[in-house]
This record gives sequence, structure tokens and C-alpha cells, in this order.
Amino acid sequence: MTKVVVDLKVDLKSIYERLLQSMDNNITKYDLQFLVKDNLLAFSLSQVIAYVILLLYPPLVIQTLVQYSHDFVQMMYCLTTSGIYFSIMARLYSFKYKWTKARELSTEMNRALERMENSVQVKKIGEQYLLFAEKVFGIVKVTFSFCGSILLICSTLLFLLTGNKLLPYEMYIPGIDHTTTIGFLETFTYQIMLTKVGVDIIICSAGHFFCHMVLEIGHLEILKEHLREFDKLIKDDQIEQDRASICKIIKIIVVEHQSHLKIMRSFNSFCSLQGFIVIMSETAILIILAFVLMCKFWYQGIGLILGCCGDMFAVTLAGTFFSIACESFECAVYASKWYCLPPDLQMNFVIIMRATQNPVKPTMAGYLPIELRTFVLCMKHVYTVTMLLYNFVV
Repeated sequence: MTKVVVDLKVDLKSIYERLLQSMDNNITKYDLQFLVKDNLLAFSLSQVIAYVILLLYPPLVIQTLVQYSHDFVQMMYCLTTSGIYFSIMARLYSFKYKWTKARELSTEMNRALERMENSVQVKKIGEQYLLFAEKVFGIVKVTFSFCGSILLICSTLLFLLTGNKLLPYEMYIPGIDHTTTIGFLETFTYQIMLTKVGVDIIICSAGHFFCHMVLEIGHLEILKEHLREFDKLIKDDQIEQDRASICKIIKIIVVEHQSHLKIMRSFNSFCSLQGFIVIMSETAILIILAFVLMCKFWYQGIGLILGCCGDMFAVTLAGTFFSIACESFECAVYASKWYCLPPDLQMNFVIIMRATQNPVKPTMAGYLPIELRTFVLCMKHVYTVTMLLYNFVV
């Protein structure tokens, strides 16, 4: 983990609140914030404008497809960004209709952070992961902003340097002649607004996912710290143990682990369906992009391919790290000195052991685990379907 500067005088809840606020700030301009705002269903003009910008995309793509119904390759070229649109709408659906789960998650996280204040060492670990999560969000913001700007930058440079009127997305607005300079600029302006809304939504959603993955890995590390404290209380060479202190630390471990499970259930409820649609959409994008690149040299598409592959890899890598953290905690539980406990206290420890055998891991709609093996599976499908399409056309 990246080295971070820790200040034990800082309140952990204030750092977490700052992190949530920085996520929500990306969509505040559209009045879509869901992490700190209470009245989500109130009418807002800025929110309506954002919806109109997004909802214009499908009919514009469809009417453009009709224009190229005789050219299969050009039709596929028109669909190169359609998967991103479905990804954005899935994230927006979670914002509007799953926000209560995000609130449950943040409420339980605040309770856990409050408990962490009781121990200096535990607080230090918690602050390290909170500060690291802030760094992760900064990386997410810069990365997605760059990926979202690739097509816009390429089109702008081509227009300024060569006068070539190449739109970022192959979609035309009825009644506007995109081959003229004025028509091109009008269509280009709409596509800039569409990109801005989409990228802001993706940054908030992706940041929420990655940051909470980091925080829950840290939560498991804190549980391991409690286990180390438990081992220090156990005297191998003595029959009589400090029952009061042992009971207290066992209770802390049980409460903290139950809190971790509750957070992950809320996290799954919020992200599971969204994650499935996002991964499937990005898989479809890669198939279309690879096919278009094989049929016509569309060099701007290379940036989109790298962006989609990078996002899928990062998401599944985060899930894999979380799975490793779960297994590490399970090993730490079984390696602890629970066997030195009196029989009645051993039964209390069994609760923890059983819980570690069934960790709550992030999934794609409960269908596939968010792990690297899912990324490999998607890449296999991308290769297979792309080659089938290419052989069919060529």
C-alpha cells in the first residue's frame, strides 16, 4: 500500500465524510448526489437537463443506424459507445433507486470508525486505509477524466490541424448538417455535454466502488489486529486465563466482524446489478471496438479499448485483493490461540470461525464473482465473438 502520513489527532469520521463529499461533488451540478443529500426525489432543473442529454443518445444512434443500414461495418462503428451508455444508465439507476443501500453502508461504516477511535493502533490502521482510499479516488478521477476526453481531444485536434470534421461519436442530430462547420460544431457541442455528464457519473460510481473495497480490506486488517490482541491475552503455560479481558476482546471481534458483513451486504445490494451490467457492457464495447479496428483503422478507438480493459481489470483486481484479504483473515482466525480457551469460551469463538468460512464477497448480480478469473473469462469471449464477427463479414 502507498505510504501515507498519519495524524492520530484527526477524527476518522471526518475523513470518511470528506471522502463521500468528494465523490458526491462530481454529480452535485446535476443534483444527483446520493451520499450526503436527503431529498433525492425533489424536482431539479439541472437534473432534468442531465436526463434530457442522456436520453437523447438512443434515438440519435438509432436514426444514424438507419442511415447506414446497408453497411454493417459502419453500423458497428455507430455502436462503439453504446455499451458505455448502458454502463452509465446502470450507475444512474443505482444512484436513484439503490441509494438507501449506500446510506446503510455509510451509516454502518461511521459506526465502525467510531469504534476504531478506542484503540490507538486500530485507529492508525483505519486512518492509513482512509487516506489511501482518498488517493485511490484521486487516481480514479484523473484516469476516467482522461479516458473520457480521448475522443474529444482527437476530434478537436483533427479539426484544428486538418479541417477534418470527424465527430467523437458516430451519431447525427436530425435537421443539422454535420458536414458543415456550423453543423459540426453544434453536434460536437452536444457530444461534449453528453461526455461530461457520463464521465462525472462514472467517476462518482467507480470511486464509490474502489474506495469501499479499500476500506473493507482495511476493516479486515483491523480484525486481524484484534486477533493479535487476543493472542497476547492468552497464556499458553497457564490454565487460568483472564476471562474478563478475553470475553471483552472476543465480543469486540464478533461485533466488528458482524459490522463488516453488514457493510458488505449493503455494498453488494448497491453494486451487484450495476457491476453485472457494467462488466457485460464493457465486454460488448471491446467486441465492437476490436471488430471496428480490424475492419477500419480507427486509431481513437485504441484509447477506448485501453480504458475499458483497464476498468475491467482494476475492478476484478480489487475483488481479488478483497478475496485474498478474506482468506488471510480466515487463516489468522484459525492460527490464533483459541484452542487454549476454556470450553465455554471456545464455543463463543466458534461463531467467528463459522462466519469466516462464508465471507460476503462482491459479485455480479450474484452470478459471477468480481475476481480476475471473471476478467479472463470476459477476454476469452471478446476474442471468440470478435473473430466470429470478422469471419462473418470478411
